[in-house]
Formats: sequence, C-alpha cells, structure tokens
Amino acid sequence: MLGWEDEFCGCLAAGARFVVRYEPGAPPYTARDLSEDAIGILDAFSLERAHLAGMSMGGSIAQFAGLDHPDRVASRRHRRTSR
Repeated sequence: MLGWEDEFCGCLAAGARFVVRYEPGAPPYTARDLSEDAIGILDAFSLERAHLAGMSMGGSIAQFAGLDHPDRVASRRHRRTSR
C-alpha cells in the first residue's frame, strides 16, 4: 500500500522502472486476486517479466504471483538452510 516512503519509491522508479502501490482500504478480494492484478499490470504495459518486491502483505502478493506465474517473475531468492 503506502507504507513505503514516497522518496524511496521515487528512487526505485528512477530510470526505466515502475513502482505500483495499492491504495489503503479493505477491498472485498483476496491477496491472490491482488497478485493477479499485478500480472494484469504487466500485461497492460506489455511487460514480459518483472522483479517483484513487497513486505508483509505485499510479500505475500509477490509470492502468489511467483507461484502462479513463475515465467512472469524475473527474480526469486531462495534461502537455503545449513545442514
């Protein structure tokens, strides 16, 4: 939503990057619906793939997008645990 500072989002959006933030509220749809919205934004801008970042609910949205559309997510980090 709007938890990230405007100045930080401006730095992220410098150059050829987009920053998409959801408006605050209590929408009548799920995090998975929001992840489909993110993929729809890629479609609207004819973007094949994108790096997705989020924290808290935004992280869940990015994870759902990666699970449901792995070919559309440009980067994924996997944390390995030591054995």
